[in-house]
Amino acid sequence: MDRQKLRDAALVLPAAGLILIMPPFAGLFVGGGTLAGVPAVVLYVFGVWAGLIALGVLLSRRLGRAERLAIEDAAAEMEAEAAEAGDADR
Repeated sequence: MDRQKLRDAALVLPAAGLILIMPPFAGLFVGGGTLAGVPAVVLYVFGVWAGLIALGVLLSRRLGRAERLAIEDAAAEMEAEAAEAGDADR
């Protein structure tokens, strides 16, 4: 995935989380029963929260890797240009 798509995904993630936790979505689980005595709405909210954290970690690692590769590519390109300029002077 390229850097711009990763940046876009990182930008959309908090907005998606906000939408998923808003009352219209969370309200779907009110009165939905319990699991081990825990209401479904609580499980939903904490499940969304945990999912957002996991996706945030994944995105930050991939974005960091993409940024490092872009910096390395730019440095290699600058070195190549400097070598060409040095060869042209001779």
